[in-house]
Amino acid sequence: MVLLKRYLTKAVWLLRQRKYAVLFQKVRGIELRFFKSVSHKRLHRRIRECSDVVVILSGAIAGGAKFASQSRQAEYLAEGVTICRIGEQPLLGLHVELLEPTEGIRIVGRTAQLPDFTEHSHLRIELDSLVGFTDPRLVCDWLKAQAKLGHNLTVYWHDHYMICPSHFLLSTRNRFCNIPKAEQCERCLPGNTHCINPVLRSENIVEWRTLWLEILNLAISIEVFSPSSEELILRAWGPFLSQKIVLRPHSTEHIQKPCKPVMSRSAPVVAVVGQIGLHKGALKVAELAEYIATNNLDLKILIIGTLEVGVSPDIVRETGPYKIERLAKICQQYDVGAFWFPSIWPETFSYVIHEIKALGLPILVFDLGAQRDYIEGVPNSCIIDKSSDTKEIYLHITRLLADGSQ
Repeated sequence: MVLLKRYLTKAVWLLRQRKYAVLFQKVRGIELRFFKSVSHKRLHRRIRECSDVVVILSGAIAGGAKFASQSRQAEYLAEGVTICRIGEQPLLGLHVELLEPTEGIRIVGRTAQLPDFTEHSHLRIELDSLVGFTDPRLVCDWLKAQAKLGHNLTVYWHDHYMICPSHFLLSTRNRFCNIPKAEQCERCLPGNTHCINPVLRSENIVEWRTLWLEILNLAISIEVFSPSSEELILRAWGPFLSQKIVLRPHSTEHIQKPCKPVMSRSAPVVAVVGQIGLHKGALKVAELAEYIATNNLDLKILIIGTLEVGVSPDIVRETGPYKIERLAKICQQYDVGAFWFPSIWPETFSYVIHEIKALGLPILVFDLGAQRDYIEGVPNSCIIDKSSDTKEIYLHITRLLADGSQ
């Protein structure tokens, strides 16, 4: 009920902001195919008939994390491996999906409890994300039980949930917390709206990390996609997990060949790409738009995607959801001269960063996470302090636009 209230509040807020396209995207994410119930007896019978099964634990993930998970799933299916996906959507509950290489989706629907794999041997369990599971301790106990049965566990670090229930590591002041001392976490978490599940705001951070350290110790490996994620894990738990961490960036083979758009020198345009929510820097964009309007400055912001806050349409234009194959054409159409990646959390990888790098235009990012890791050394691009104010952001953007036009 608490989560339902939260989602309804978010929906009302988006309606008041007149962000109808964003709300429509979020509603589309509710998969009604999980509404019917699953027969566990049938599920286990089908699994027994399969020679190789991978169980993927995947909460309510979206964006790049979802794309990466589905790409890995497609590779398994191509190799003849059966996939059993377990997830949870706060409005629908736990759900299970069984996909077989030749038959496709065989079983899909809601479940009252996590499947019991006692009768199966040598399963591979992969943890993509715990965000979206309403009872993390239940999942934790389930994972420990699977490890005792001899099933191998691999953790994929798509977010920072095991470090903090505020899985973007954002504080109540909408800033990257930098993993402070436990005393500061105790002051922050109770009122932290970035923690999706309000119930988890009462967690003791020391107990929380101790809980997940046990799971991480049970894993055969912890796969990270950028050096910064490894740094954060070691900062949270010390060097004890260093031998388990494997740096393996996602494949970017799907990204188009470099194609440099033409920049308009008379009307500078900076592009922000993606579904820009609060953790992706929506308030930063709104603040820059207001600064431009207040000071009557010659700069336009193009959102190649959607923005979750209301802004002046005279300054900011949204194209709506896009596909990567259209990115270069959109940039050419609107005379984009530079990119700004305003995300305020330490990204774990970001396909968007790699997509915009391929276009060859200057890029501005904050000094944190994978966005820093993958922009370091990129010609004509700029990494600025995460605490930079709006004026500094504007000046850096205009310098990049000027450099790009030469």
